[in-house]
Amino acid sequence: MKKQINIVKIAELVEGELCGDELIEISGFGPLDRAGAHELSFLVKTAEQAKLESSQAAAFIVPEDFGESEKTVIKVKDPYLASALIQNKLLEAPYESRGIHPSVVVGKGSHLSDDCSIGAFVAIGDRVTIASRVTIAPGVVIGDNVVIGEDTVIKANVTIEQGSVIGCRVIIHAGCVIGSDGYGYATDRLGNHIKRPQLGTVRIDDDVEIGSNCSIDRATFGVTHIKSGTKIDNLVQIAHNVVVGENSLLVSQVG
Repeated sequence: MKKQINIVKIAELVEGELCGDELIEISGFGPLDRAGAHELSFLVKTAEQAKLESSQAAAFIVPEDFGESEKTVIKVKDPYLASALIQNKLLEAPYESRGIHPSVVVGKGSHLSDDCSIGAFVAIGDRVTIASRVTIAPGVVIGDNVVIGEDTVIKANVTIEQGSVIGCRVIIHAGCVIGSDGYGYATDRLGNHIKRPQLGTVRIDDDVEIGSNCSIDRATFGVTHIKSGTKIDNLVQIAHNVVVGENSLLVSQVG
């Protein structure tokens, strides 16, 4: 059975003004032209009110300057933000550990929390620490001396190289490489490119999300640092020794 939330509690969640039926129970969220009888929808621009009037949704998130309507609405300052908060609330579910798949390989001296969830064919190096409620999808490779904080989710086929530190509530999407060598070479008098060892690490702070197929290089010395709250789109490359500030937004294909 789908989770249901009373419309009054939804209005309280988004600090909005409820106008209409207080008994409505909401179990989903959808666009104006597709939302059903137990679903919520939202309107960003008051000028598009006609679209709302023809919608079958149970109730609507609307701007504060929304006009009169027979529909049940919640008036808020920012409908887009409010809808995101509500969707997250509707999708909220308690964590349930799925255990560790028998095909997982774990190195020496590693500590895995009893309630983590680790999928098939994951390889974990030596002296790795994985905290509570971490979810690791199939095919992930984790190098030596990696630390992964609570409630972090690592999607399929991610590689986390040695010494990387991942904070709490981090999401790393499929195909990312964290901690690969930075691009560092010295050229001699004959034009030969001599690889410079990359001896640093990567640190990813709490509440960071990294889109699929991103590459974050380890530092030459010191740390490549992604600070808390940063959100990174797909196909982003971050070079060695870069520091990305708190709550930054990096869109696809920047580097």
